[in-house]
Amino acid sequence: MTVHERTSTVETKRVELWCGIEIDVTPSVASCIRIGESLSAARIGEILHEGDDFTIDDGYAGCDFRYPAQYGGPIKDVACNVKVTGRKTTRRFGDEWVRVRVEFVGDCKPSTFAKGFMLINDTTSPKGF
Repeated sequence: MTVHERTSTVETKRVELWCGIEIDVTPSVASCIRIGESLSAARIGEILHEGDDFTIDDGYAGCDFRYPAQYGGPIKDVACNVKVTGRKTTRRFGDEWVRVRVEFVGDCKPSTFAKGFMLINDTTSPKGF
């Protein structure tokens, strides 16, 4: 088994808010992610947890975040990476959401991917941008 240090894959992307202001958006621990094709069809949002920040072997590529499991089984969360794919935000019930692609990292198997949305915090006033 070869052990090596993992580097983060988190990227910052510039997106346009509903009011026309552009901001940089970066997925982070405590970001709220909703999996689904649309916000109305998306499941209840889940908060990202800290990923695996340790040395890894060749069979597991590591992850930037952990996504809570949606059932009550023995697995509490799964390894994932999140990439912002949207260029503009979607406004829903006063909140700003941006499209993301969630990669569920495979352990000695290929990764699987899902579409979703990430909540952008503190968009009620442009003062924070």
